[in-house]
Amino acid sequence: MRICVALIVGLVLSACGQGLSGTYFPTTKGSTYSKLEFVSGSEVDVTASLLGMVSTSRATYKVEKGKLVIAAGGQSVVFEIDDKGCFGNSLIGMFCKK
Repeated sequence: MRICVALIVGLVLSACGQGLSGTYFPTTKGSTYSKLEFVSGSEVDVTASLLGMVSTSRATYKVEKGKLVIAAGGQSVVFEIDDKGCFGNSLIGMFCKK
């Protein structure tokens, strides 16, 4: 019983303080952003492709109140996180982990 309680408490605490991880891809074709790779608890590599040219930039991110905020170069973009762990907005589209 103690092991179960400790395991549940550990899972809850890790879920609350944990950032995103892994690589997320757009759910529809034609997105300028080809992938978002979360490399640490506060950094994400944003890969964009335009006219056959591919560029990857490092940005920072934070998760607050069901929203993902990615910031770079003094600008930020806000995404809504859904119940499946995907995120998106009406301008850029949806991204899901594969």
